[in-house]
Amino acid sequence: MLKFLAAFLLGLSSIPLYSSEPTAPAQFENISEEEKEELQSLYEMLSDLPEKEREIAIAFYSLDWKDSGTHKLEQSNSTISLPEGYRLLIGDEAKKGRKLTCGDFENPNLEATVYNDDFENVIIFENLQGGYVSIDDWEDLDPESLLKSISENTEKANEERKKNGFNTLHVVGWVQKPLLDKLTNTVYWAIEAESADEGAIVNSVALRLGREGFEKIVWVTQKESYVPFGGHLEVMLRAHSFDPGYRYSDYKEGDKMASYGIAALVAATMGGKIIKASGFFVILKKLSGILIATLAAIFYKLKNIFKHKNEG
Repeated sequence: MLKFLAAFLLGLSSIPLYSSEPTAPAQFENISEEEKEELQSLYEMLSDLPEKEREIAIAFYSLDWKDSGTHKLEQSNSTISLPEGYRLLIGDEAKKGRKLTCGDFENPNLEATVYNDDFENVIIFENLQGGYVSIDDWEDLDPESLLKSISENTEKANEERKKNGFNTLHVVGWVQKPLLDKLTNTVYWAIEAESADEGAIVNSVALRLGREGFEKIVWVTQKESYVPFGGHLEVMLRAHSFDPGYRYSDYKEGDKMASYGIAALVAATMGGKIIKASGFFVILKKLSGILIATLAAIFYKLKNIFKHKNEG
C-alpha cells in the first residue's frame, strides 16, 4: 500500500490550487472507472483546501505509515501488534507527524503514535529509561493529594496558556484513580478536565514497567468518547509488550535501579501531564474540519483501491 500511496501523493503536487477541474494523474490509468472516480473526488476535496492545509495533508500522508501487523519499537525494546482499524508512525516518522500537526514539537522520548481510522483519536507512546522501578512504595500514593497538586499546577499553567493564545484548562476530578495491575506491571489512571474551547476531555495515562524503565501510553479524548473498558488505551495496552529479556519480570540482581519508586513516579508524571492534556485538540484547532475529513477519506479510499488491485 505504501508505494501506491506514495504514487498518489506524488501526483498531488500537480493539482492546480482552487482548480475547478482537478485531474487525477496518469499513473492511475490502469485502475477501474469506479476507482478513478473515487480518486478524482479526493483531488477535488484537496483542491478546496487552503494551500497550507493541503501541504500538511500531503506531508502527513507521505509519512511511513504502518498498517496492521507486528512492529518493533527499538528505543524501548518492545513490540506493538497493531489491530485492524489503526495505523502507526514509529520513531522519527512519529516526531515528524506530531510536528506537522502540533507545530514546534520536540520530545526525544516519543517513539510511536497510533491513530484510529477516522483520526479522531491518537495514542502516544513515550519511553523513559531511568532504570528498574520498584513497586514497594505503592501504598504511599495519596490520590486526593495528587489531584489537589495537579489542579494547582494546572491553574498556574493557565497564565502561560493565555499568553500562547489557548483557553484556560481546569481539572474536574478523577475518572479513574491510579490503579496498579501487578499481573501486567502497569499503572493507569484517567482525569477529567474542561476548557471553553474543547469542552470536557479525559486524559488517560498508563505506565507500563519494564526491566530498564517504563513505557508511557497516553490517550486524550472528548469525555463522551471515553470508554474505561475496551477503549483505545486498553486496546493499545493489549497490543504492546516488552520483548523477552526486557520485561519487568526479567529483572536480575545488579540491574540499574531507578532513583524513585512507583508512587513517586506516578506523582511526578501526573504533576505536569494534565497541563498538556489537550494537546490533541490543539491539532483539531489548527486543522480545519474539512482537512480531518479529507485525511480520513484519503485513507479509506486508497485502502479500498489498493485492496481491489491486490485481489485483481
